[in-house]
Amino acid sequence: MNVHIKPTSHLSCMIPEGAGELFSRMADHFDRHPLSFWSLMGQRLVELTELKPGQQVLDIGSGTGAVSIPAAQAVHPGGSVLGIDIAQRMVDVAGRRAREAGAPRLSFHHADAHTFASHRRLDAILGGFSLYFIEDMRATLKRFQDWMKPTSSWSFSFWSRLPFAPLGDMLLEDLGTLFPHLSADVEAFRHRAADQSTLASLFSDFGGRVSVVSELHHFPVGTTDLWWNLVMHSDMRLLIEHIDPQQLAGFKRRHFHRIEEWFGKNTFLTVELPVQFAIVRFSRRVEPFFLL
Repeated sequence: MNVHIKPTSHLSCMIPEGAGELFSRMADHFDRHPLSFWSLMGQRLVELTELKPGQQVLDIGSGTGAVSIPAAQAVHPGGSVLGIDIAQRMVDVAGRRAREAGAPRLSFHHADAHTFASHRRLDAILGGFSLYFIEDMRATLKRFQDWMKPTSSWSFSFWSRLPFAPLGDMLLEDLGTLFPHLSADVEAFRHRAADQSTLASLFSDFGGRVSVVSELHHFPVGTTDLWWNLVMHSDMRLLIEHIDPQQLAGFKRRHFHRIEEWFGKNTFLTVELPVQFAIVRFSRRVEPFFLL
């Protein structure tokens, strides 16, 4: 069975028309271990953005609130945050998490960043690992620019290379035996905005001051079963679900065996999270207006 993945499809390299359905199926466990790194990376993105009380914020691809919830806490009192996501179940879970966290003036809407239009001026737009799913990022950023206040900011996170090494690399190798084009296609997709020069070039045309912060985080996963849980709540899930059910148990067993053979049985597993945070700060001069 050969599947060719388009690296610049509508919202996801894997699921050009099924992103909302796939992410909805993953939503209920998206913020639990071993997926809790999303919240850690969301908090870090908010810290680097340096939000202030009273600001109006939009979070694109808000998922279950990894960025929106700490952003709402940062702009309190007086500020507000709107999170939009293409997956309805993500929106539902995010709303519940926001209520549990007591996050003030935080709401979530089911919407696509391609067609969404803001009806208010914004102090900041954030996106945690979401912007690179958009095929024409530059055109989307141009739309975002029209919504910004003169002094405002954008903040987006990207993978700087394929995440979850070394386990992720091993998984791609194993999946590559079934999907020959997988490694090259995923690499092309992920690296559309991976290095600092590419990100600087993408954002430099919009008149802001661009900074790119590179960080490498090590995240404790634990067991092979927890690693598989992480896999099944990532975009690799679609490929896993394309494996014949009668072959899947064997594939999983062989993958686990490779991990145990390489790292040892019952070894506590850790993965790498290589992240680039792109921060763009705008400070435009507003011409004075005089009544005659």
